[in-house]
Amino acid sequence: MRYTLEITVAAPRNRVVELFDNPDNLPHWQESLASLELLSGIRGQVGAKSKLIHKFQNHKIEVIETVERRSLPDELVCIYEAKNAWNRVVRRFIEINKKNHVGTYDRTQMYWLFKGINFPYAKYFQKGIYL
Repeated sequence: MRYTLEITVAAPRNRVVELFDNPDNLPHWQESLASLELLSGIRGQVGAKSKLIHKFQNHKIEVIETVERRSLPDELVCIYEAKNAWNRVVRRFIEINKKNHVGTYDRTQMYWLFKGINFPYAKYFQKGIYL
């Protein structure tokens, strides 16, 4: 499944990328994030692996993030792996006009391996909370 999300931010691209690239800011756009732990590599650099724990009500999801490609301020590509799921997110930071407004584009490829399990997190995707 492919999913595209576009967000327009009224701020200079460099400032948006600076805020986005700071792991202390993750809880501002990942409301369900409970913890973040660097497993290997240098945080945010190609090859780095981190464990993200997301909590949804009484449920907990452990996600492994791997930085696949980093060419900021233009693009960041990460792979997210969880039980029964694989997800590649391509984030592009594009200047839209001369006022330095920035469009952030997420292009996501998701593969869910359901095998008859109940997926209690679907409602969060409808609310705009993404892993």
